[in-house]
Amino acid sequence: MIVYFLKNNLKDYVIYPPPENVEDYYAISVNNESELNGKILIEKKGKYLLIDDEIDLKEAKSSKLKEINTKSQNFINSIAQIDKTPNFERETWLIQEAEAKSWKANPHADTPVLTAIALNRGVDVDVLREKAYQKSIAYSVLAATIAGQRQKFEDLLEQAQTIEEVQAIEVIYQLGATNE
Repeated sequence: MIVYFLKNNLKDYVIYPPPENVEDYYAISVNNESELNGKILIEKKGKYLLIDDEIDLKEAKSSKLKEINTKSQNFINSIAQIDKTPNFERETWLIQEAEAKSWKANPHADTPVLTAIALNRGVDVDVLREKAYQKSIAYSVLAATIAGQRQKFEDLLEQAQTIEEVQAIEVIYQLGATNE
């Protein structure tokens, strides 16, 4: 039999007939209704599971914290297109940032890494320095924005007193959002 759990309140469910607005529910298959006794629906590693209602709040918080952290890193990786740049090149980003900021403060500053990249790329070194500077500022703003949202989710998690409150934390990262 299929049990439909309401997405915004996992304690509410429908067995029969199927709800009209099925997109507002998670569908879970059980053998019979007695399997629901003393159970709650939780999300774990992207899957929804029926578990004993007496699950430890600490375990629920630990699972939610992993979700918060994983989603924040995945969001940053997606926006920064981390998967499109090889590791060795990413390892130069902090050096490029430092050189670009140094150059911005003093146009005569030595920038050996940026100079080597520009020469081998065949572009004007000052154009590359400026581009590296702008990218470093943009990444800093991105990282600060997502770090703030991640910390807010963590604050909500620390304040949660019940498993339901933990499960109610919807972890969605956005640019330009306040998550209020």
